Amino acid sequence: MNFKIRRPPLLKSFELPSYKELLKVKVGMDVKLAFTDIRGENGERMWVKVKYIDRDKGEFWQGTLDNVPFSLKMKLGQIIPFHPLDIIDITS
Repeated sequence: MNFKIRRPPLLKSFELPSYKELLKVKVGMDVKLAFTDIRGENGERMWVKVKYIDRDKGEFWQGTLDNVPFSLKMKLGQIIPFHPLDIIDITS
């Protein structure tokens, strides 16, 4: 994997989705994640279309990249595994 997902900080400068909002995420919705390269540099915030949600364990979600990256070596449609706490925004 040539990227990392940057988990939002506990002390934040922008409003993150609430736990209640995260529980409403469904397959087919778009969520925004923050990515960096493996060195933690060249950050980009991009949309991911949710394709799979494991509600039993709550730890494994999966989607496909729904943006064309500007500086990261990723591609549109790439499969992205993520945790719900990685989400920084949700489309309605």
